[in-house]
Amino acid sequence: MFLKRSKKHVYLKNMAFSLVSKEDPQKSLDVVCKDKQEYEIWISALKYLIVAGPPPESSSSLPKLADLITPVETKTMRDNIHVANDVFMVGDGAWGQLGNGCDTFISEPVFIKSLLNAQVMQVVLGDKHTVAIDKDGDLWSCGYGGSGRLGVGHTAHSLVPIRVPCLEVIVSVSCGGMHSLAVSRSGGLFAWGSNLRGQLGIDHVGDVTTPCSVSISQVVAASAGAFHSFAIVNDKSLYSWGAGDYGTLGRNYLDDSLVPCLVRGLEDVSIIVSGSFHAVAVDTKGCLYTWGFGSSGCLGHGNFDICAVPKPVSWFKDMDAISVAAGVAHTVTVMRDRKTMESRVYSFGAINGPQSASRNVPVPTLMTQFRDENIRQVSCGAFHSAAITNSGDKIYIWDVAHELPLVINGLEGKVIRSVNCGGSHTCVMVAKEWLRDSETLSCMACLQDFTFVHRRHHCRRCGGIFCAKCTCRRHPLLYLGHIDPVRVCDPCFDHLVRE
Repeated sequence: MFLKRSKKHVYLKNMAFSLVSKEDPQKSLDVVCKDKQEYEIWISALKYLIVAGPPPESSSSLPKLADLITPVETKTMRDNIHVANDVFMVGDGAWGQLGNGCDTFISEPVFIKSLLNAQVMQVVLGDKHTVAIDKDGDLWSCGYGGSGRLGVGHTAHSLVPIRVPCLEVIVSVSCGGMHSLAVSRSGGLFAWGSNLRGQLGIDHVGDVTTPCSVSISQVVAASAGAFHSFAIVNDKSLYSWGAGDYGTLGRNYLDDSLVPCLVRGLEDVSIIVSGSFHAVAVDTKGCLYTWGFGSSGCLGHGNFDICAVPKPVSWFKDMDAISVAAGVAHTVTVMRDRKTMESRVYSFGAINGPQSASRNVPVPTLMTQFRDENIRQVSCGAFHSAAITNSGDKIYIWDVAHELPLVINGLEGKVIRSVNCGGSHTCVMVAKEWLRDSETLSCMACLQDFTFVHRRHHCRRCGGIFCAKCTCRRHPLLYLGHIDPVRVCDPCFDHLVRE
């Protein structure tokens, strides 16, 4: 086994290797990996086999190499770009939380050019800040920097996303009111921002401006509320910490907790969602549980009481939860009937009423506006909500000022993948694609207007539109199927070189 080192294939360094037959050195197999992660998997597995030999045939516990490597889809090279996402934002941008470089309110979705080259996989919104994860597991944040919630080492605000220093590869993130949680690929948990009530889980109070490790391992999911946090670990048990007001921690008492502690009476948890002062959980059987501050009826138990322990919502005893979301005083969920297999959207708590008046409803109420729609995902902000159709062609948004959900315009022709609501802003992620010529009239790097002479060129990596000068360099894109160097923009080229 040897690595490719020739000048001709210098761009394949640490991404390609050859296997040479021991019996016949003239026979070899060249392997080109799509990225460094796949390369490392191959090399680690081969080195193990060289030292330890092949595993016994009866061993079923070892993973198969085919299971460790993501297969390349048989699509065109241009279609492979859809793995990542384009980001659109709408709503209040007073603190730069939209990431578009402005601090104004945006009434229609605007494409976030600053995240064009980041290959975004997830975007999550807090009260006044935004955090994104790119394909490499790096974090980016923007918006209000108070209490260090951006995680960049200071408390200044940022109108555009800036990179968050973190030592591990991040796979998921959750934003609360003034703090954030991030789960690493190894199962570690990181927290930063406000720690007024111990919501960071680091055994002391006081704000933290960069990601710090939380003393809990094997984490698979996390959720941040206003002043509290939750985490699901590998055995599907639930842990909570932070402010215990109103029984939000689900541990049958109202005291604060500075470190993660087990939530008893709730097993096999698959989903956890934090509202500002209440929580919603779903177990592996699809049963829905709620607890915390219920004065608005947002727990769905038929009353306006607080509940200090997880309690199943009996209204949904014959239904499975598909998607759940929680805001300051309301809860929205997509439920599927176990008999008819039909999905319906329900809301409870502070919901829309006749003549655009809000009202508190303590039991799940069917949203008849979606009776003819197949909704796959819902999200709640502080006082507004959003929903996506199963086909991904429409997205609805509504709040206490509108009795009927309104369709968001400006995303026609896009494949909508997910929506996330923050305090007063909303993020929509669509399948990444080559931008249409009509979507920009100038180069997305030098900002010079396009003309008959100053023509458009697409970057093969990010799909953005640039002039010839800003896309004059070439680089192979193995994960997109481009073995030979292809045209990329300057920002993408710099990123690829750093890789």
